[in-house]
Amino acid sequence: MKMTLNMYVPLVCVFVVSYVNGIENATKLTRNRGHKYEILTKLFEEFQDILETENKVANIEPTTVTNVKEVYNHSNGIDDEQNDLEFGNRSKLRGITETDRSDVLNGINDLKQSMKLLYMGISAEKGVRKKDTESLVDLKVTVAETLEEIANETDEINERVQEVSSKVDSIATIRTELMSTRTNIDQCNLNVKSVDDKVEKIVGITDDVKLSNDKIEQCNENVKSLSRKVDVIYLGVRMIMSMMNTNIARGKSATESSTYTDQFTKLGPNAATDGNTNGTWSGGSCTHTHLQKNPWWKVDLDGQFFIKKIVIKNRQDCCGERLNNLVVTVSQTNDGDEVKCGEFKGPGKTCSTETIHCEPDVIGRFVKIQINGKGVLTLCEVEIYA
Repeated sequence: MKMTLNMYVPLVCVFVVSYVNGIENATKLTRNRGHKYEILTKLFEEFQDILETENKVANIEPTTVTNVKEVYNHSNGIDDEQNDLEFGNRSKLRGITETDRSDVLNGINDLKQSMKLLYMGISAEKGVRKKDTESLVDLKVTVAETLEEIANETDEINERVQEVSSKVDSIATIRTELMSTRTNIDQCNLNVKSVDDKVEKIVGITDDVKLSNDKIEQCNENVKSLSRKVDVIYLGVRMIMSMMNTNIARGKSATESSTYTDQFTKLGPNAATDGNTNGTWSGGSCTHTHLQKNPWWKVDLDGQFFIKKIVIKNRQDCCGERLNNLVVTVSQTNDGDEVKCGEFKGPGKTCSTETIHCEPDVIGRFVKIQINGKGVLTLCEVEIYA
């Protein structure tokens, strides 16, 4: 039995050393995260070697020693006596006993138990690392989703920043417009103040004007009173002129519907009020319209009169028959209502004088003579009496 231990002690030592080297290699591999699965493979191989060694040591029989000795002697040319001497010497030197064998087996069991615990720890670490890897994958997905959300939010923020920037630009524009408006308002205030000053002056002037108006009204009353007196005097003068049988049309301004012109019509419509009774055309003292419908002649007496009669001097050289269908009207204004004074049916004769009486007398300022119908109106002198 002692011989058997002497033979297998070196073998056990070899495997113990292999186990220790395996532990060191496992530790080195553990530090290197890139080879964590190689650690498990290496430890599993070492564990299998230890189990095989344990089985070999536990199953050693005495006959095995004898067989080994015979094989050794035969291979080395040693006889049995010499071989016994050599094996005896080794046994004495090593001092291997049955107790030593038991101690070796117990050591191997302890190493095996430690190996199992180490294997369990590494398996647990592998599970933790797997969970960590899965957690890292989930974390990576979460981070990717978060980054995508951040990117979307960043885009929204950029859009909002652009909107805010546009609004800021609009606010700046509005501020500029407000500043311009404020300047305009200040200018308007200055203008209003200037207007107020002018209004105050105008108010002062208005007060003066009121006083002046009062004075003017007083003057108007005086003028009206004076005008009434003048009218009375004027009527008295006209009555005197009527009593004196005076021609009130002489020298007054006249108009007509149209004027025929040649070298003898220099006076135009005023030829009938020039005081010249020459009835020849060459004398240049007769009016003459164009041939037209309803030709007329009108004189302004420069005042209101009670018209009694109108005297018309006809042509003396020819054409006396043109004087026909005459109507005489009187009006107080140039465009006012016309009141009929009288008429002359005609026809007139050359060198004739036609008198038209107003019955009753008609008051007015403008006297109009008109042909009703188509014709030529020629008047060599018109005298009006009031």
